[in-house]
Amino acid sequence: MQNSKLIQVLKTFTKDEWKGYEKLVASPFFNKGRNLMPFVKALKKFHPHFVNEKMTKEYIYSKVYKDKKYNNNTMKSAIHSLTEMAKEFLIQKDISMDNYKQLNLTKQLSSRKIDSLFEKECRSTLSESNRTGFSPKQLDFERELIIQNSLYWMRKNELRKYFPLYCQTMDIKFLSAVLEIYKAKAACLTFEENYNYAAKKSIAYNIAGIINYDYLYEFIRINIPGYFEYFEIYHLILKGGNEPDNLDNIEILSKKFFKLIDKLSHTEKFDIFRFIESFYILMERRLSISLVHKRAALYKEVLKRDLYYFDPEWGFSESTFINFVLDFLRTKDIESAEEFINKYYEKIPKNSRKTVYNYSKAFTNWYKKNYELALEHLTNVKTEHIPRIKNETYFLKTAIFFELNNLEQCIYTIDAHNHFLRNNKANSDIIKQRFLNFNHIVSKLVIIKSGAAKADIHNLKFDVNNTKPIYNPAWLLEKIAELEVN
Repeated sequence: MQNSKLIQVLKTFTKDEWKGYEKLVASPFFNKGRNLMPFVKALKKFHPHFVNEKMTKEYIYSKVYKDKKYNNNTMKSAIHSLTEMAKEFLIQKDISMDNYKQLNLTKQLSSRKIDSLFEKECRSTLSESNRTGFSPKQLDFERELIIQNSLYWMRKNELRKYFPLYCQTMDIKFLSAVLEIYKAKAACLTFEENYNYAAKKSIAYNIAGIINYDYLYEFIRINIPGYFEYFEIYHLILKGGNEPDNLDNIEILSKKFFKLIDKLSHTEKFDIFRFIESFYILMERRLSISLVHKRAALYKEVLKRDLYYFDPEWGFSESTFINFVLDFLRTKDIESAEEFINKYYEKIPKNSRKTVYNYSKAFTNWYKKNYELALEHLTNVKTEHIPRIKNETYFLKTAIFFELNNLEQCIYTIDAHNHFLRNNKANSDIIKQRFLNFNHIVSKLVIIKSGAAKADIHNLKFDVNNTKPIYNPAWLLEKIAELEVN
């Protein structure tokens, strides 16, 4: 029973949602069959985890029908009905949102030809929509309402009122499409560099390359001033995609974002935050400059505003969690990193939680110079769960073996990493080159540290400072300085 569709849905219900589900099951409007509340009460005992050896169909049946012999057909029918009602609850939960309720109301008024009330509801709703401000979700809502309105006037054969509404619908569809295309270039660039995805195959990417965005920007600024402030953010996201080496775009985008933040939905806030984060990471890779303090400041602001997840039910993505930890550590703020890990690690998806936790603790202990403990944590890191951490795991092993003076193991790890870089197609060219360049310098450091060759410190410093892209140049320069002293 634990793997049934019913339990899969019920597991996701919060306490408040469970109460709503109980009300729906008890309602004769939705439940026209037998009384299912005794089944719901029996199942409630196991909410929210539903992991208990007692939770069997036979046990639930015995709680509902105390003196009756178990009947599988009765239980099967009850589970089916409860599953259907769980799905109905999810539908009703979505419909209960204000915009959906309003659209359903106007649709019913129009179909029943209650004309005066329909016209009144359309006017008041659009007026309220204009006051609450602009967002993509609001655009979708307005489009659906205006479509209903235009069809209403067409039915009444009032074409002078129909045509302006039809044109308005087209305008809203266009604005929605522009928003998506604005994001396309930047999003594709991120996928290309992080996951070696061939962005140029994307239709959106190619359309984004031929549209005159400066003209659109000016047109919206002059003709649709109410939407301009919002569009300006996406225009800056576009510029970030078109000019990935221009830091000014990111700085302006970040300021505009936090200025407008209270007018955005949670999903939009998270979406824009991830663009800003991605631009900082891409720029750091391309220019081999450190933007870690800017990212760490961004992360602290994001934590303060609870913007670290796409959806509250999902919690932290593995990549976002790891980025927070590493950037706190890179700014030498070990206290914030440890506090963050302890406070938020349970928000990571269960299937990868152990790996992310140990990966984060490994890096934390490396920064604290607890190298043996860092290696111990690395043994619990399963890189197949999160492929993007494989390169950094190789780096950390290489650095730890170097610090412990286990130079043979250090060289072995470098060779294994180089083989992985050259043969794994998931590595983009820029990521591959960053780590290959890093490993090349470390190999030279190992030779010098082992005494097999004389130290040519000046040339090594020159190589690190002038090789781009290169991973973690700060650590390389630190190790060169230590060799110089010794």
